[in-house]
Amino acid sequence: MIFGEQWEHIPGFQNRYFISNHGRVFVTKRYKANDRFHETRKWQYQKKLLATQYDDYGLSWVCLTKEDGKRTTKSIPRLVAAVFMGAKETDKITFRDGDPYNCRVDNLHLSSMHPKATLSEWQYQFCVEQHFEHGIPWKVLGARFLILPDNLRKAVDAWRKRRGYDRSGSKQAEEENSDD
Repeated sequence: MIFGEQWEHIPGFQNRYFISNHGRVFVTKRYKANDRFHETRKWQYQKKLLATQYDDYGLSWVCLTKEDGKRTTKSIPRLVAAVFMGAKETDKITFRDGDPYNCRVDNLHLSSMHPKATLSEWQYQFCVEQHFEHGIPWKVLGARFLILPDNLRKAVDAWRKRRGYDRSGSKQAEEENSDD
């Protein structure tokens, strides 16, 4: 146990799984064991920390099994935010220090997704550069600026038209000057 670590039940799993405010998950397994001196078997409980899995973007996941045997994967930051901060499914969870491996409750920040994209000039330029030159998907860029990906794509397309960019992300004015 880590000093200051608090454990709570994960809702929907019948007191089988617990999560801490540090982002660690453990399971309690119940099994019958033979008594050493008697032939009777009694119920014993074993606590085991679950292994954390990471996706391509560094987000941590854990695989949980319900009572009926169905397995499901849950995001550890979302579980910590739901249990300790009261987060809803529609809330966007960001990391204060930018490190997705740090799932402590004091590192998580809740915010709502904005329905419309309102970005500054440098943010539009950043999105154009990251998407067209480096191939970063709209979903990842939208998560960075807390904007729904489709709305971000539409806003960046409108910005590019106003600034004279073509579909590839380069300026049309530069190509016209080089032809002269």
